[in-house]
Amino acid sequence: MQEDILYRKLTDRVATIFKDLRKQKGYNSYEAFAFDNEFPRAQYWRVENGRSNLTLRTIARLLALHNRTIDDFATFLSKGNALPGTQ
Repeated sequence: MQEDILYRKLTDRVATIFKDLRKQKGYNSYEAFAFDNEFPRAQYWRVENGRSNLTLRTIARLLALHNRTIDDFATFLSKGNALPGTQ
């Protein structure tokens, strides 16, 4: 049970990170962002909706697309607040 709760919290935070980063880049639509960055639209939708069990490679690719570091990502995960520049 505890594992399921932790997993849900983690997927929700990861979803929020990438949704906020997309909006920061000026994209109102996940579809437009995915298309412009040659990322499968369905997969990006799953990321932003917490429906994807992401690999480290996918996280790295997404962070690179957003010009963010693993430190930015770790800060958000640990503190649960917005990434720098997303407020």
